Amino acid sequence: MKKLLLLLLFLISHLLSAQTSTEQFETESNGSTNFTDNGVVFNIISSASHFSIVNFPGRGWSGTANDNRYIDNSNSVNDISPSFSIKTTSNLFKVNRFWVYLADKLSNPNTTGSLTITGKLGGVTKFAQTKTTGFATSLGSTNGYTLIDMTNLNGQNYSNIVIDELQITANGNYKYVALDAFTWVKDSNIVLPEFKPFITIWKVLEGDNIEIYRDKDYTYNYNVSWEKIGDPTKKGSITNQTDDYTIPNLSAGEYKVTISGNFPHFRAGKEFEDNNAKQLLSVNQWGTQRWKSMKESFQSATNLTSVDNDSPDLTDVTDMSRMFDHASSFNSDLNNWDVSKVTDMSYMFSGANSFNGNVSNWNVSNVTTMQGMFQVASVFNRDLSNWNVANVTDMIQMFSLAYSFNSDVSNWNVSKVTAMSHMFSNASSFNRNLSKWRITNIEVKHAGMLGMLEYSGMSVDNYDTTLKGWANLANISRDISLEVHGLKYCSASIEREKLIKEKGWKIKGDIKLGSDYILNNKTVVYDTKPHDIKLNTTPITPLAVKYEIYDSLNNEVPEAINVGEYTVKAIISGCGADEVKTATLSITSVLKAIIKKTDVSCNGGSNGTASVNVSGGTAPYSYLWSTGATTQSITGLAVGTYKVTITDATNKKITNNFDITQPTALSATTSQTNISCNGGSNGTASVNVSGGTGNYTYSWAPSGGTAATATGLAAGTYTVTITDANDCVITRTFTITQPTALTATTSQTNVSCNGGTNGTATVIPSGGAGGYTYSWAPSGGTAATATGLAA
Repeated sequence: MKKLLLLLLFLISHLLSAQTSTEQFETESNGSTNFTDNGVVFNIISSASHFSIVNFPGRGWSGTANDNRYIDNSNSVNDISPSFSIKTTSNLFKVNRFWVYLADKLSNPNTTGSLTITGKLGGVTKFAQTKTTGFATSLGSTNGYTLIDMTNLNGQNYSNIVIDELQITANGNYKYVALDAFTWVKDSNIVLPEFKPFITIWKVLEGDNIEIYRDKDYTYNYNVSWEKIGDPTKKGSITNQTDDYTIPNLSAGEYKVTISGNFPHFRAGKEFEDNNAKQLLSVNQWGTQRWKSMKESFQSATNLTSVDNDSPDLTDVTDMSRMFDHASSFNSDLNNWDVSKVTDMSYMFSGANSFNGNVSNWNVSNVTTMQGMFQVASVFNRDLSNWNVANVTDMIQMFSLAYSFNSDVSNWNVSKVTAMSHMFSNASSFNRNLSKWRITNIEVKHAGMLGMLEYSGMSVDNYDTTLKGWANLANISRDISLEVHGLKYCSASIEREKLIKEKGWKIKGDIKLGSDYILNNKTVVYDTKPHDIKLNTTPITPLAVKYEIYDSLNNEVPEAINVGEYTVKAIISGCGADEVKTATLSITSVLKAIIKKTDVSCNGGSNGTASVNVSGGTAPYSYLWSTGATTQSITGLAVGTYKVTITDATNKKITNNFDITQPTALSATTSQTNISCNGGSNGTASVNVSGGTGNYTYSWAPSGGTAATATGLAAGTYTVTITDANDCVITRTFTITQPTALTATTSQTNVSCNGGTNGTATVIPSGGAGGYTYSWAPSGGTAATATGLAA
């Protein structure tokens, strides 16, 4: 191994030893992915394309001459941008300089690109610089190599920064990288940081398991230990796990789970709504694990409240999609995270409706998709004004339903964004001016800006300014559908039309300020006072309104007082052409109603009727009777109290009460005289009528006439029908009787001696009516027996 050693002694309260060494790889093995220099082992870690030590005679550069061995990716050159790291396993170090050969995939150095040099310590970026010029374009005097001098990199000295990893990334057309003559400084007083495991807290029910999931895209070899919090006797551990692992049949309570070893990607659940994720409470320590991905790591972890304040090592992480998706209790400050390598943050905080952690310092310059990133993050409202979103292409639903969000994003560079549909949909607090946004790459095939601002909180002023800014862009996407339901414009009417007519935009859902104002028809009752109609809302600045009143002859009048119909105009000005709203003002006479009724004609009947005649108010009228009827007239009423409510077209109401009466019941007393002698016809019958409605009439049957008394009646049954003035009827029945026929038996005693007067005659009557009297003739007296009769 060829080395150039330079010993420097510094006295800073005690003696430190620092050694400078140049590794030229001449004694290292061909194909090796590590090397040892000055007692320190360095690993060559490939991030994109495969790097190792190669042996090609005369193709390297020692710093002064051609040599044979160096690091490159000659075995895997392709179209991706190559990247690798030189990382120690024991000591820390500083870098003075090194030489690089940069070329396209055909090893031609005559091309363009840039080189990013990043120094890290414990996974945390200590410096990052990109060199864009000064690269060798031919073999020349340095065999095609370019010196990277860390004492003067882009005008700054980075050679005194302690690191444990140096990362080299080529960009642009550079697809091949070779590195040689690596000059570094070893300091024996610098110690590598202590390894720390990944620690989480879980809460389980009796008999539940905790699942440790692996990601099939990565290689695992990890150790797990667990202990019940508050009961250290319940614990366990296992080592060298390469697949999923189940911590089984736990007693109810909280557990501390510690993971160490190679564990590149943590996932609390394997799928959305996985119950295992809901058992996770917190991340207490990220540890020194170098994470490879954070995709869906805490998805559906609904009881996760916080993560460790220290930063995880995200050096190799490019995917954070759905990391905290529906982690609905989570809220931690993540501001010190290094997310500079992340490209995918889609749905990262979607449904994390408790999250309002600070992320304002994040370096998101490499992110390409932020689709749904804060969707339904309903309380999130942090300053994102300094975010560099220049490489983002997808912002679909980014702040949809983020009800609290109102950060100033007016200066974002969105020039590469192709999709913004529903970006601020229902973000009801969002009210920012987006006029500076250069929306030059929006694509119709990605739904463009459909629903982008609908039901957001954007004010009239900010919406006007935004439309003006977009309409005046020299280069703007065409045929865009912009849905903006709930928004209003005013001074940007011309610019809005320009976008529609000249750029083919379809703008839906917004309305001109004032166009939704309503002037409703109005009906009032004459009361000697002037009346008017006003808009349903007070016009806001810059609108002004003037009212005009016209009578039925279309003459403008100063006020409306008298009964009649008036036309009222509200002339709204302030947003371009005046908007005129028209309504009718009706002044009516007082609403009146007269009840016409017919009482029940006969006692106990239900033939009463009622109708109402209405005047005044505003036709048409509606009716509601206490019977439930809704017609103008009702019938079939029995005796009682009733009411009717009349409502006119303006909802004015009056109520009238009335009574339906009935006559007293029709009745009659009777008397009769029976026939005095059998076979006679001197019987009579009489009725004495009361009640009803008077003017009685009589009809006897089968005979008897039409008077209240029937005479000349023979023995038999008679019925009289009595009718009053309302045709109410009652009947009465009589039976006229006669005595049986009057008969008599006789006996006599003749005169015993001629000429004598001792004869007698006797009658014994029966039948008739009794109370017999006798009268003998020519003589005989007045008794039943006549005596002293001569022959």
